[in-house]
Amino acid sequence: MILLKKIQLRNFLSHSNTELSFLDNSKISIEGKSGSGKSSIIEGLIWVLYNEARIDSRNLVKHGEKSASVLVELFDDSNNKTYRIERKTTTTAKNSLSILESTDGKKFIASQVLGIKDSQAWVEKNLLHASYELFINSVCLPQDNSNSFVKQNAGKRKDLLLEIANVSSFEDYYKKAKDLLTVKGEELLKNETIINQKESFITTQKSLIVNKEPLEQSIKVIDINIQNNQTLLKNIEKSQEQSKENIDKRRELNLSLVTIDNEINVYGNKIKRVEEEIKEIKDIDIEKLEKNVADLGVYILEHDKLELSIKEEYERQGLLNSIMADKPSDRDYESEINVLNLRLKSLETEGKSCPAGSNCPFLRPIQTQIGFLVEQIQEKQIKRDTLEKDKIIYTEKLKKVGLSKIKEEDRVRLAEIKKIINGISTSKILLINAKVSLSKIPDKEVELRELSSVLEVKKAYRLSIVELLESIEKELKKIDINTTTQICEEVKGSIKKLETEKEGLQILILKSNNAEEIITTQKKEIDKLTKETEFARMEVDQLKLIKDAFGSNGLKSVVIDYLLPRLEERINEVLGKLSDCTVRLDTQKNSADGEGVVEGLYINITNTQGQEMSFDSLSGGERVKVTIAISEALASLQKCSFRILDEAIVSLDKESTESLVETLQKIQDKFPQMICISHLDEVKEIFQDKVDIVKVNGTSQIK
Repeated sequence: MILLKKIQLRNFLSHSNTELSFLDNSKISIEGKSGSGKSSIIEGLIWVLYNEARIDSRNLVKHGEKSASVLVELFDDSNNKTYRIERKTTTTAKNSLSILESTDGKKFIASQVLGIKDSQAWVEKNLLHASYELFINSVCLPQDNSNSFVKQNAGKRKDLLLEIANVSSFEDYYKKAKDLLTVKGEELLKNETIINQKESFITTQKSLIVNKEPLEQSIKVIDINIQNNQTLLKNIEKSQEQSKENIDKRRELNLSLVTIDNEINVYGNKIKRVEEEIKEIKDIDIEKLEKNVADLGVYILEHDKLELSIKEEYERQGLLNSIMADKPSDRDYESEINVLNLRLKSLETEGKSCPAGSNCPFLRPIQTQIGFLVEQIQEKQIKRDTLEKDKIIYTEKLKKVGLSKIKEEDRVRLAEIKKIINGISTSKILLINAKVSLSKIPDKEVELRELSSVLEVKKAYRLSIVELLESIEKELKKIDINTTTQICEEVKGSIKKLETEKEGLQILILKSNNAEEIITTQKKEIDKLTKETEFARMEVDQLKLIKDAFGSNGLKSVVIDYLLPRLEERINEVLGKLSDCTVRLDTQKNSADGEGVVEGLYINITNTQGQEMSFDSLSGGERVKVTIAISEALASLQKCSFRILDEAIVSLDKESTESLVETLQKIQDKFPQMICISHLDEVKEIFQDKVDIVKVNGTSQIK
């Protein structure tokens, strides 16, 4: 069997340097506040043995440190060797696993196994004979176990059961079973011899017992008198203490009265303020604001129409200005032509008066001027005609532009409408704000009711203070300190006298009591030995079955057929102390199509009415009970002689908790070592050894 010797955590999670040592019969309760680092010890044990943790290895290193390590020492009584296993990791994910062994527990040498992979396999197969899944479902029940046996599929559960059987080494199990049968046979003979000796010793002790009934009756009478006097003394002392407390209480209540009066005034002012706010909101003329806002569309339509007309007028005026910029000139070409014609006629008349006719040398300049005037007249006629065309075109353009359609009163009206729209927009904002304010009225009214409720409570509280003060004043008038002090001394004297008399009677029956205690102790030891003998006989029967199962004709199916009823029996043995349900284990079930069977390990629950239920249909408390029972059954088949429970007991009622505590006490007898973490006082009380874990400045340590 494997025993725990030591666990050491260095810079692991919240632990800086924590070390726990274990005796061969250690029954330890690890206690401490939530978050103090209790479960970290169990996590460290699982990590060093299986390299399994709830977080990445690098995050296991304590904050501020560069590396972490966990060391565990295990004693294997099969070869009388102590193994020291140490796993290390760093913040850079460098990991190592070392295994040392010792025959005296002091001098350790390196194991022959090298390499992390081979070392890990050796720990699981050769030392613990358990995989990670099997370990956390039997030997150690960690907190929030997501790999619980009951949560595994049927195939995985069957594999775990076969792993317990270690089908790869039938011959080893056969030899061990045969050797253990010899040992258990010797144990049975030894236990039966001790039982006979103790029964003989009990017979001797019975002769020492005397009739204690009269003495015990006298002691009971004395106890009653002592109790009555103690009650009287307690009442007197209580009245004195009450008087002092009342004086202090009166002072405190007077101060409280001043405080509550101030609070009442404050809440009164708050209520008045909220009432004023509600009234102010309710006084808003919503209908008027809504009417103003309703007219906004009409004014906007008129505004847009006028603004469009004015915009068109601006555009017409711009076009008109552009046309007028190109207005033809007002030059009077006709008058200029007439003047030129008059001059031309004058020159023509003057040219006709010369006797020499057209050959007259004096007429040549005149003819030149006539020709020039003719050209001027023609040129001006062309310009006149062109100007007339331009005027016609200009007039046509002016007609197309048309006259202004905008009146001055339109511009005045537009300005008025803009003012109206601005005013209505303000009303719209006021309307929105008013509606928002109105929507707040329910909240304000709720606030008002809450404030009023608080005010009423405070007024009631003030009234209770006043009534309590009046009551205290009445009580203070009833008590006379001097008289009660004298009575106290007299009562104390009576109690002392009665206690002396009781002590004398107790001495008379001491020998008889001692004899009874010895007999009771011996009977308990006999009961224990008897149970151990029965358990040993059961083990002998089981070992015989195991020996046969791993004989020359043994097969996996034979192993399963052998282990299954034993496991079922052990499960129901534990479960029977916790619940009315029973568990039945099957290795086959019909396939979904009903045409075959599916192999595995199936858990069936049967209630008191004989109805079968699935595990998932059970209540939370019943699931815990079944899980505990299965775990204990699996653990009883394991090589490890220690048992670890980390917050595995939850969701149970008081009666179930008491039954489970009783079961744990019996489990303690079966397992030499037991470590438990629980917040239930009933569970912690059954462990004599306590380890208190505290966290100081973020570091967990043993108190």
